[in-house]
Amino acid sequence: MFTLDEEDMKSLSYAGGSWNNGFIEGQLRELGIYAAGIDTIAPSVKPLRFQDGATLKAGEELLIRIDDEFSGIGDYRALIDGNWALFEWDPKNSLLSYKPDPDYISQGQLHNLELTVKDKRDNESKINLSFYW
Repeated sequence: MFTLDEEDMKSLSYAGGSWNNGFIEGQLRELGIYAAGIDTIAPSVKPLRFQDGATLKAGEELLIRIDDEFSGIGDYRALIDGNWALFEWDPKNSLLSYKPDPDYISQGQLHNLELTVKDKRDNESKINLSFYW
């Protein structure tokens, strides 16, 4: 469900809810005008300041902007060379960041990053990038 701004009926915000046996179910906290809608658009995933095959210098971070216009970011999973990697999530700026750590990945090699991002309705985006570090 989405709430509609009374002044501008074009402004939508996510209010939650789910489809169950032919009905929309949800919990609303305030009275207002609501509309039913379906979020079918996957989150956007955009690397910042690096591209596929880039070389990271000492102290540099991988920065990736992830954003979802409707239901919001629900979950993300990052793998480097097939192993889980701890990325830091900054929701205020919609940024994921990763500072390479020699305890977890080898220096002087090509690495593969696989990032999967899901919104709160399970729409999914994936990127695969390589980088030297």
